[in-house]
Amino acid sequence: MKQTVRRMAWCVAGALVAAADLGVVPARSADTFANWLNGADGYEHAVDRRRGTSDAVLLYFYTDWCPHCRRFDQQIAPSPEMAEYMHHAIAVRINPEKGTGEEALAKRYGVTGYPTLLILPPGTEQTQKVTAYRTSPAEFVEACETAGRKRQMKKSQSSATLVSPLSARPKAPVAAAAQQAKVPPPPVTHQAKNTVRLKNGNVIEGTVQLANDQELVLEVDGVGHLTLNRTEIVSVDGPLPGK
Repeated sequence: MKQTVRRMAWCVAGALVAAADLGVVPARSADTFANWLNGADGYEHAVDRRRGTSDAVLLYFYTDWCPHCRRFDQQIAPSPEMAEYMHHAIAVRINPEKGTGEEALAKRYGVTGYPTLLILPPGTEQTQKVTAYRTSPAEFVEACETAGRKRQMKKSQSSATLVSPLSARPKAPVAAAAQQAKVPPPPVTHQAKNTVRLKNGNVIEGTVQLANDQELVLEVDGVGHLTLNRTEIVSVDGPLPGK
């Protein structure tokens, strides 16, 4: 009996040493995921909660048999860095083996391995993948925050209004502006005008100064010289130089 107890003690000690060698640290609390949402229902709640806020959503796809998932559960999830991150983020744990709704979410987001961690920034349905493999809690949180900022910056850049040079054309005619300033208008020169139609639907009026197989240089009133690539042009009406 005593020998059996000693053997059991040695086995437990050996297991603890092995766990320490592998860098596995026991979870700090059974309530590590108390503030996390779970499953397909939790995902729907997360999407509802983030509307009208600046909170990002962290999607954590895992399985019970995944060793790297256990490392995340024990080392990164209970860390102070993650606790701080959760103040301005919504986290959801999704196990695709727990139900059809969870399995459908995994297919929707293209999950093929575990753990898969995705950031869903506010105002967009696109995700950015982050990794927790061989990273510290601080590094993981930094990756999550960077992923959220990337998508927000892309969205703001894509929604910015692009102003073409033609939009800078003065709305008031040159002659009217000169009359208001009591300055004689410049002499009118009767040059042949051209109308250039582009593939993007724009129509530009001006005077062609140079035309060859590669490009076309157009003088546009109030704008100056515009150089257009021939591949962008559908048609050019009016006389061309040298023809």
